[in-house]
Amino acid sequence: MRVLRLLPSRLRGQGFVEYGLVVAVVALVMMVGANRLSGAESAYFTGIGPTLAPAAPTYAAIGAPTVLSVATATGTYGGTVSLSATLTSAGTGVSGKMLSFMLNGTAVCGGATGVTCPVTNASGTATLSNVSLATIDVGTYATGIVASFQGDANYQLATATGTLIVNQAAQSITFAQPTSPAAYQSTFSIAPTASSGLQTLVTASGGCTAVQSGNSYTVTMTSSTTDCVLTATQPGNTDYSSAPPVTRTVHASKAQASITITNTTQTYNGSPKPVAVSTNPTGLAYTITYSGSPTPPTNAGTYAVSVTINDTQYQGTQNATLVVQQAPVSVTLSNLTGTYNGTPHPVTVTTSPVGLATTTTYSGNSTPPTNVGSYAVSTAVTDPNYQGSATATLTVSPATTNVLVDAKTVSSAKNTVVTLTASVYASGTSPVPSVGQGSITFSFGGNPPCTAPAPVTVSATGAATATCTFNKAASGPYTINASYTPGAPANFSSSNGSATLTTVANGSKNTNLTVSPAHGSVSGGQVTLSATLLNISNSAVAGKSISFTVNGSPVCGGSTGVTCPTTSASGVATLAINLGPGASSTYPITATWAGDASALASNGSARLTVN
Repeated sequence: MRVLRLLPSRLRGQGFVEYGLVVAVVALVMMVGANRLSGAESAYFTGIGPTLAPAAPTYAAIGAPTVLSVATATGTYGGTVSLSATLTSAGTGVSGKMLSFMLNGTAVCGGATGVTCPVTNASGTATLSNVSLATIDVGTYATGIVASFQGDANYQLATATGTLIVNQAAQSITFAQPTSPAAYQSTFSIAPTASSGLQTLVTASGGCTAVQSGNSYTVTMTSSTTDCVLTATQPGNTDYSSAPPVTRTVHASKAQASITITNTTQTYNGSPKPVAVSTNPTGLAYTITYSGSPTPPTNAGTYAVSVTINDTQYQGTQNATLVVQQAPVSVTLSNLTGTYNGTPHPVTVTTSPVGLATTTTYSGNSTPPTNVGSYAVSTAVTDPNYQGSATATLTVSPATTNVLVDAKTVSSAKNTVVTLTASVYASGTSPVPSVGQGSITFSFGGNPPCTAPAPVTVSATGAATATCTFNKAASGPYTINASYTPGAPANFSSSNGSATLTTVANGSKNTNLTVSPAHGSVSGGQVTLSATLLNISNSAVAGKSISFTVNGSPVCGGSTGVTCPTTSASGVATLAINLGPGASSTYPITATWAGDASALASNGSARLTVN
């Protein structure tokens, strides 16, 4: 006899002979706990022979009964929750049994979830931690938790429900501090965010406004002095509680204005020279200084200009350089030629406008030249408000000279010593300088028996004296020639003069009258005239009245009321006269001896320069 266990889903109501047994006595002995068909019907059949007759199905409770209780679980929206259930049997916790959980009808462990379901501990409690509430809204779900025990050979299955409580989640606001300070009328963007992802709200107070655009706000500063206060809030919804507000303060500052400074190059004309200033925005008040002074400059020069905005809402500073250029001026040079007269020869400088200060150099020297030559003249205006210059050439020409030779009457005898006298003087200049340089060369016309002397250096007064001796008896008259050669510097021109050398026999009554000095230069005032009367033997002729004329007019005798002087024992007659100051000139002086029975008449002449 065999005992067969048949699955009722396949064999219920059928007979089945296994392995060809025709007659079999099947005795099905049911033993509680020995042959349980988990959770399904079990049909037991008994029969003898080839056919099994179905018996009525019998259901038996297999394993000990169990009780499952689920603890209430509380969490926050979007967070996690721990699920806990306890499995007991006969009041005692059942350990080591796997419990499965569902939240709102969705399995949260086992199967495709990838999460291992928990096993009961010694107290029969199993806990599933970190169960996500991401898809479950806030609320209380009385049967939101389902815990199940599938049962096994020893314990029956059990299922229970529990309450799930989902509370609102807290949220926070992230609000970056905007740049502070911010200028008047400037704009900037803000975008506070809530940790919930919900849209934040921003309110603006103080010196600003805020306009929403999508998830951000555009803030405009409306004051340069009142700070901007921005408050971000999020009121929450069914799933999130309201967020704590976050406030950000942006300090206000003046807006930056731009400044343009023009007309920074001008030319001096005697009036103030302000620059032109424009602002953006237009029309803003400002202060301006010129090298520290609020007054625009007048004089030529370079000035540091500083402009500063003076406005309640705007600020700004701009610097520039103002250049007031010197005004151009014309410079004319004249009096560019002159004749040597012993004094400097400055050129004449004329400016337009007139009277401007200038500096002039003559071939690099600031002192006007005196000597003959050509000089490069350069004149520049030194007035700080004007500029101008001129160049030219100054030419100083030599002074014209004349040579005065004294006529002589001498003995014709051999060995007669002839004294030759001549003087050189300048003419045609004012004042007239003394010709105290160069030399005079004497020569003769008519070939007297006398060797011409070597050139003689003129004295400080322009006089030259030389002698020659007759080497045989002479038979004149002869011509005395005197040639003047200027020295260096060549301030005088060369010139020539001549006079007659007369020879007479010894014992004659001829005389020679010479005026001393032959040439002189004096200032206006008292002048002493002197003349010397000698006979042909060069001996003094005393006691003779000598008359004088200056510039052709007698200065003694006649109607002058002045007694003419008489020669002394040395043959000298002197006369003091007064020459009043006047135009500089050179005057001829003539001394005359009228002659008498003992001494023949003679005269002498000279040149007197009055400066």
